[in-house]
Order: sequence, then structure tokens, then C-alpha cells
Amino acid sequence: MSADKPIYVTQTRRGVYDSTSAVGIVYEIVTKVVENPNYSGDVGDSEHLLNLFVTNIVDSSDATQDTFDHYATLADLDLLPISRSTAIASGNTQYRGNVNSIKFDNLSVAVTAAQVVRDTINNVVDTYLKVKNSFMGTDTHYFPYNIELQNLKDQYATAYISARDARIAAEDLQKDKQLECDTKELILEAKKKCLEDIKTFYEYVTAMNGLVNAVGTRYKKTLLDVIVGYEAETANPDLAGLKDYLETVTAEGDLVFDGTWITEILDSGTDSTGMTLLAQIIRAYSQSTQAYQRISGEVTTSELASESCTSELKERQDAKSEAAKQEAAALAVLTTYCPDLDPGSL
Repeated sequence: MSADKPIYVTQTRRGVYDSTSAVGIVYEIVTKVVENPNYSGDVGDSEHLLNLFVTNIVDSSDATQDTFDHYATLADLDLLPISRSTAIASGNTQYRGNVNSIKFDNLSVAVTAAQVVRDTINNVVDTYLKVKNSFMGTDTHYFPYNIELQNLKDQYATAYISARDARIAAEDLQKDKQLECDTKELILEAKKKCLEDIKTFYEYVTAMNGLVNAVGTRYKKTLLDVIVGYEAETANPDLAGLKDYLETVTAEGDLVFDGTWITEILDSGTDSTGMTLLAQIIRAYSQSTQAYQRISGEVTTSELASESCTSELKERQDAKSEAAKQEAAALAVLTTYCPDLDPGSL
């Protein structure tokens, strides 16, 4: 698993007493770079990457005053010595080592710094191996190019045309989906406005419908209150029978006091007024309820359709971006091999 890793690090993190610190303690990070004995690549890589910490020489006679300066660059790997004595002898004020110790007063800063140390070392090693394995080397080229290379140029031109056309097609698909999403959003907003208006009417009628069943009882009570008031003022006992009748009767002629009278339709004679007012309220409540539920369902359906369309639009936007990248890559290759060719002429 580690055969392709030329080095590894050990890192010790701890809190130590420090009389110069305002809080009496500092957080120390000690990082040591070690050659990987299991590395299957060039052993020179491990040796070259071992000393990655660049240190300043403050006083050539006192190593305790040396200070950490920076992490080694690729240039430092070739230019700076790995021995302090060698650096002093050659007139250098810096050298490279494989152990680094840094201290912080703040714990959160120290936690972040520990990761930064590891990430920086990783970047140096990764860059070094990429340069060595992918760039460095020597080869030979003869000119002019042979016929096979001309055929290769034709292939690059064909590849560019294909990538360009794919990008154009992706843009068209995105535009179509954008138009579809805009339309769905307009429909959704219109239905929401319609639902808002219907909801207001529905709430009014619902409140009215809640009072319908109380009308008959209230009507009877009002008549009884009138009779009681009349008795009190006239001392007329002859109305006692009428009171008993009103309190017990359920229906007599056109006087209906139970729940059925609300929805009764008056006769179809010349005096007919059609449905009663209360029945009309019930009917309006029923129809407004149906309309409110129907529009609510349509709003929900439109919301789901709009969300789905937005998701599909995102996919087409990503597809267009990827197609544009492919076109740019194909154009870069084409420009390299055919610098005098105008891509717009293809």
C-alpha cells in the first residue's frame, strides 16, 4: 500500500510549559520526515525528499538560536545543503533538515497548523514526483512531420468539430429546458394567486357555514323570548300553549325547526323563491371547498413539476459546462498542431 510513497512523517503534538507564554503553556508540533523502506521506486527520491524543513542560521556558533524559515521548494532541494556545518563552510545562511518543531500559544491555531504542515509536505512530494515522472526526460523529433502526423491533424480537427457541435447541442437543450422551467414557474405563480383568492372566499363561506345550523335554534329562541316578554308586560296566560308548542314542535306547515328545513327548496309555485338563503350558503360552502381542494392539488402538482424541471435544468447546465470544457481541450490540441488554421472555418 505504501510502496509508491518515498517518505512518511511522524508527528508529535503536545502541550509544554513555557515561562515566556502569557498563559504559561504552549502547544508544540514536532514533525519528523522518515525514508520509507518499502518504497519500490528510485531510492534517490527518498533521499532527496528527506530534508524538507529550511532553517535560518542566526549565529554560526550557537545552533540553539536557529529558526525555522519555510518548507523546501523544488529549487531548495537542489541548492541548499542538508548539513549545518556544510552550510556554514560554504557561506550559506540556511540549511535543510528532516525535523521541525513549531510552537503556538493558541490551541485552535495549533490544531490547524498541524494539518497545514502535513498538507504542505504532501504538496512538495507530489509536485516533485510529477515533475520527475511526467516532465523530465530527453527525446528527439525530426521535421517536417510525416504523413501520419498530417492524418493526426485531421483527427484533431474532426475531434474539435465534434466537441464544438456537442457544446452547441447542449446549449440548445439548456435553452429549451430553461424556457420550459420559466413557463412552469409562471403557471405556478398564477395558480398560487388563484389559490390565494379562492382561499379568502373559502374562509369567509366556511365561517358562514358554521353558523347555519344555529339559525333554526336561534330563531325559535327569539320567538320564545318575545312571548316571554309579552307575558311579563300583559300578564296574558293564554300564550302558555303557544310557548309549549314552539318548544316541542319540529315541523308544522312551512315552519320547520329541525336540520332538514335548511336545505329544503320551496315549492315551484308563483311565490317560490328557489333555495333558501341558508341552503345557498351550504351550496356555496360545498363548491368553494371543492374548488379550494382542487386548486390546492394543482398548486402542489405544479410545485413538483417546477422542482423537477429545475433539477433537469441543472443537469443540462452541467452537461453544457462539461461540453464547453471538452471543446476547449480539443481546441487547445488543434491550435497546437494547426496554429494557422482558423477554427471558425471548420
